This record gives sequence, structure tokens and C-alpha cells, in this order.
Amino acid sequence: MSKPITMILADDHGVVREGVAAFASPIPKSHHRPCSNGEEALQMITSQRPDFAVLDLNMPRLGGLEVVRRVREAQCSTA
Repeated sequence: MSKPITMILADDHGVVREGVAAFASPIPKSHHRPCSNGEEALQMITSQRPDFAVLDLNMPRLGGLEVVRRVREAQCSTA
């Protein structure tokens, strides 16, 4: 039995998060976790260690590129 695929969907616009989730929904055994700002995304990535994250570049509190930089510093395997 294969492990479920986990992903973080981070965007400050709910309609974008919903659209990306709908696009990814056909992936079997996948779990989507939405968040609306960069700080929340960083916390979720470092604590939950999802398989991958889809990040908006311009989010409140912390931009997507800064989230990527900090995730790499934390040596998370999230793509």
C-alpha cells in the first residue's frame, strides 16, 4: 500500500487555493492542506513535512521565496 501524497497550498486568495486543489484532486491518495499566508505555510511545512508545497510569491506576512529559503535552511525534504 502506498503512502498518501501530502501538499501545502499557500495563497492569500481562497479561489486560487480552491482551483489548485481541484486541479490536484485526481491524484490518488492525496491530502491538501490550505493556508493563507507565508508564516502559516512555513509553520505547516516545517512541522508536517509535506511531500510538496505550492506557494504564492506575494503573500501576507512572508513571501513565497522567503518561505522556500527558510524551508531549505531547516533542511526539509519538501519540494
